[in-house]
Amino acid sequence: MFQASQQGRNYDLTKLLSDALAAHHPELSVTFVDNHDSQWGSSLQSQV
Repeated sequence: MFQASQQGRNYDLTKLLSDALAAHHPELSVTFVDNHDSQWGSSLQSQV
């Protein structure tokens, strides 16, 4: 993210996640845990 912010339009967004945990160890990464819009009783209800 730092490189992307520094390079602006010159940064290749296809490489944004190439060195991320999700790319190297997807079994250890969590991409979505909870959402601030989740409401109790809804299908998105969470105990987190």
